[in-house]
Amino acid sequence: MNIPQYICIIALLVASFLHPALTQEITQQRAVPSADVNAATIGTAKALGCLPRYAAPTSVFKNPPPPKTSSDWGILSDRFLDLTVWKKPVQVRGGFDLYDGLIRDGVTFDMHVARDCGGEFVFIRVSGQQAIFTTKAKVLWKDAQNSGIEVYPYHFLGMEGDIRDTSSFLRGKHFPYSDSDLTLVDAQLMQDARHQAQTFLDGYEATNPAAQPSSQLGFPSYIAIDIEQRLSDAAGANDPKARLQYGLEYYKMACEWINTVKAKYPKATTLLYTMPSINNEYSLLDVGFRGGNCLHNVPIWVANDTTHGGHPADDASNPRTRQMTRDLCFGESSPTDRCLFHQYTSRATVAVKDTRKIKKDPAEIDLDRFHVTQIEWR
Repeated sequence: MNIPQYICIIALLVASFLHPALTQEITQQRAVPSADVNAATIGTAKALGCLPRYAAPTSVFKNPPPPKTSSDWGILSDRFLDLTVWKKPVQVRGGFDLYDGLIRDGVTFDMHVARDCGGEFVFIRVSGQQAIFTTKAKVLWKDAQNSGIEVYPYHFLGMEGDIRDTSSFLRGKHFPYSDSDLTLVDAQLMQDARHQAQTFLDGYEATNPAAQPSSQLGFPSYIAIDIEQRLSDAAGANDPKARLQYGLEYYKMACEWINTVKAKYPKATTLLYTMPSINNEYSLLDVGFRGGNCLHNVPIWVANDTTHGGHPADDASNPRTRQMTRDLCFGESSPTDRCLFHQYTSRATVAVKDTRKIKKDPAEIDLDRFHVTQIEWR
């Protein structure tokens, strides 16, 4: 390699370090893949002591069932993975997501290691029920910013327990809903959604001191809402009408939450975190809502921990999962691929240091990809 080539590679690396943000402009105008940049990045990571990157799908990693203390699935990965879809390379940016439970006695996370080995963005949950939640989120947020990693906030949208248990409705008057009962339930859920939105806003602004909603300074490129709770009883899970009604109520809550947050951060792009199976069971993107469809063309952060680290739509061994993923990412109402982010494993140990002598539960993180180039569905 001659001197001009070295200069070009160094310039590209410096530019990527100074501008790590995955901005909305990138999502709308995806960059063209560059083999030279990828090779330079991998070479630099190797020099820093990072493990070599593999391209998924791959079978080099183990995929055992999770322990009893965990419900997380996916490959046991100690590195970020690149991606091919239908044997074609897809340009991606590596990232991860964290919540306060990661920080505990004997467990630490090194943001600098995560960045040096390929982590360019992180989603951090900033809203919880206890004050310690905000304290821990603030530590993670500050560490990520100091490491040059782009940070996005997310919120887990919880549904009240009695709404999730249709058996209680079957014994009472609430299920199937009458019009008067539905009005009462809607009012209760909308109030809860607004309360959760305010909890999120308070947590985000306490976590990120740079946030100034009035001037839109410090607003996040993305704000993610996590929708993944299922009906809690078998009777409802097996009843199509119960699933549809539950999906409609969950959808209404999501819309109310989004509208409340958007009123304060109108420039931020809402991102929907969910799973293909959730959308399939509860028809989240198909149900109607008075006043319009708030989830129409909302970008998707799809969560599907595959057995090979690749994209679930490229899983030839599971046609049902492949079809559900296509329905979520590329539905009839969406002109383009909506799945910008993919969480491909929940059992990674990148940058995690666990010094506990007794490990009752695994200290693992979720790994994500941002699809710089749009995936072509077949």
